Amino acid sequence: MKLIISKIIAALTELGNLLLSFGGLGLFIITLLDSAFVPLPVVADSAVIVLSAARPGMMPFYVIGATVGSTIGCLVLYWLGLKGGEAVLTRFTQRNRARAQRLLERYDMMTVLISALLPPPFPFKIFVLSSGVFHIRISRFIAAIILGRGFRYALQGYLAVRFREDATRIIKENYPAIGLALAGVLIGGLLLYNLWRRREAAAG
Repeated sequence: MKLIISKIIAALTELGNLLLSFGGLGLFIITLLDSAFVPLPVVADSAVIVLSAARPGMMPFYVIGATVGSTIGCLVLYWLGLKGGEAVLTRFTQRNRARAQRLLERYDMMTVLISALLPPPFPFKIFVLSSGVFHIRISRFIAAIILGRGFRYALQGYLAVRFREDATRIIKENYPAIGLALAGVLIGGLLLYNLWRRREAAAG
């Protein structure tokens, strides 16, 4: 079984490297596939870094292409969740399904944004599928994906241009901490905003 998994991972990595040879178009396809059906998270993040470091002037276009590709891929999963209902969530544990539902029903857009921002191994796809299953408004879903993925890829692109060959190491060592810190700030801001709304409602 481990041998089969290793071969699958190797094949996916090879596919990602092949697509990467097509530059910006390949990056668009990689991020679309990664967000929709084919798990290529490491290749997707590396592609933004490699291409941006090689052609710094094209970095904004790579970031936009990656963000658009990821958003389209996420919309595919959103649609599957919308049409398939809770049956599409059976691959996840009951605990994780319940947690995703609770967070989405309470914080919809913020939950999707944070999940889009954080790097692997954060369970991103369960929130994308659940957004469709639990009928999160599509405009808020799209906005959250664009903001989360856009910031993530922009940060990677900036670091690639700034540090070139050292960018991968810097991101590998620091991005999880940066992502968690940003998530903490967003969650803290959300809690303060909800507290303010409750006080305003009580005062009114």
